[in-house]
Amino acid sequence: MNGGKTTGSRTVGLLVVLGSVATGIAATASTWANLGTCGHDPTGECSSLVRTLSFRVGVVAGIATVLMLLLVAGLNRMVVLDERRRAIERHPGPAE
Repeated sequence: MNGGKTTGSRTVGLLVVLGSVATGIAATASTWANLGTCGHDPTGECSSLVRTLSFRVGVVAGIATVLMLLLVAGLNRMVVLDERRRAIERHPGPAE
């Protein structure tokens, strides 16, 4: 391991995977929850509309998941850098 740091490509890959998983779960749950609302649908238009809208809900959920993960990562980095700055200010180097 490289000290707990991940490379940029690995982070992007992880975000894509987690966003895709969130998209799949949200789209599947939305489809299952709403297919019963179509009733008798001989042409399949209602079912097609439900699947399309469920996919859109899933995409929005996936994007929201990625944005929230980026927000958490940014806040974590901000805290770590702030702690480093405070530690340096408390214990100045030998130059002073």
